Amino acid sequence: SLFTDVLLISTKLLECGRSDKNVPDFLHFAECNLSLFTPEAVKIRRGFSNVKQIPNRGYIVDSNFVLSDKSKLSELDPILNNLKKKRDKYYAHYDKWCFDDPKKLKTAAPVTRNDIEKIMSTCLSIIDHYSETFDGEHLSITTIDRFDVIDVFDLIKLHLDNTKLRRAK
Repeated sequence: SLFTDVLLISTKLLECGRSDKNVPDFLHFAECNLSLFTPEAVKIRRGFSNVKQIPNRGYIVDSNFVLSDKSKLSELDPILNNLKKKRDKYYAHYDKWCFDDPKKLKTAAPVTRNDIEKIMSTCLSIIDHYSETFDGEHLSITTIDRFDVIDVFDLIKLHLDNTKLRRAK
C-alpha cells in the first residue's frame, strides 16, 4: 500500500492535467507571475525598508530560471511514464496482460527507489528555490523518524493497559 501511495502522489505531483496542484503547473504560474519573485516584491511583502536587507541567494527567478526547472522536470519523464504505466495498467484498470502476471509490468515499467528519491529531491529543490525567493523562507519538510512508530505503539499499549485497569476496578 505504501508503493501505491507513492505511485499515486508522484504521478499527481508531476502529471499535467490531472490536478491543479502539481509542479509543472506551479512553474507555469511562476513563469506568468515573475514579478512576485523580484527583490522589490519581497521587500514589500517582508516589510523591509531597503532591498539590501534581503539575503543574497545567488540566483534570480526569471524566465531562464523557470526554463531550467522545466528542463529538470522533463528529465523525470521516463520515470513518470513508468509510474503512469503502472498506475494505468495495474492499479487503475487491471489490464489482463499484467494482472495475471504482475512481474511483466515490473519488467515493462521499472521504477526503483532511486527513481522515487530523484523525483522527491528534484521537486523539493525546485519548490524550495521559489519558496525562499518568494518569502525568504526555506521549505521545511521533515520526515518522521522510523523509531517514532515504536513510541506510537507504546502510547497505544499504555492506553489499552489503563483502560483494562479501569474496567477491572
